[in-house]
Amino acid sequence: AQTFKHPIIDCAQAFFCKPVEGALNVYSCRKFVGVPDGCYVIGKDAHKYVDEYPQCYSSDTAAFLLMRIEYGCEGKGYEARSVNENRIDHEGCMKMSKLTRTILEGTDYEYIINKRKENFAYVHQLLGSINQIDPTIYMDDETVPMVYPLVVEEDECIQRLFKAKHFQGHWWSYICEEHPEDSFEHWISRYVIPITIDQRYGKEEIDYYVFHQANHFML
Repeated sequence: AQTFKHPIIDCAQAFFCKPVEGALNVYSCRKFVGVPDGCYVIGKDAHKYVDEYPQCYSSDTAAFLLMRIEYGCEGKGYEARSVNENRIDHEGCMKMSKLTRTILEGTDYEYIINKRKENFAYVHQLLGSINQIDPTIYMDDETVPMVYPLVVEEDECIQRLFKAKHFQGHWWSYICEEHPEDSFEHWISRYVIPITIDQRYGKEEIDYYVFHQANHFML
C-alpha cells in the first residue's frame, strides 16, 4: 500500500468512529449533535497553532436550533438555518465557539449512540424489504450510523416526501454529472434517500413516517 506523509481521515459522517493512528482524523459535531457548528481534529500535533485561530461566535446565527422546534424545518426554521450555513461556508478555521462547546459538554453521548442504533435497526426492519442495498453488511457492534440509507429506484420519491413535509436530503447530486449513468456512483447518488434516525426520533415518529407515507415508498 502506498504510504502518505500527512494522511487526513474524513470522519464527518462517523462521529463515533475510533481515530486512525498516524493520521489526522476530522469529525463534524453538528451532523450528530444539535449544535450550530464545530468539529474535532484528533491526531498527532492536532493542537498546534490552535491559539492562532480567531474565536468563533455562533450564537448570532444559532436561533434555527430553537426555531425548528416551534416552526419545524421549513419556513422560518429553514431560512434561519440557511443563514447559519452561509456563515459557515464563508468563515475560515476558527476556535470552537463557547456556545457549541457548552452544548457538547452537556450532551449524553451514550444515549445518542443507543438511540441511533435502535432507530437504524427499527427502520431496517420496516424498510429493509424494499431497500435495494443492504446497509447492514458492513456494520458491527461499534458502528453508530448517521442515517438509514434507503435506495429506491424512483426519481420522484424524494420530491413527494418533500411535499408530505418529510424533509430528507439528496446527497452527492454532483456525482451524477461526474460519472456515467451505468456506474455504481451515479446510481447510488441518484436514488439514495438518507432516512433520519437521530436521537430526536422514536418508534412513534418512525411509524408515522413509514406507515402514513407508505405509498411514497411503494410498499
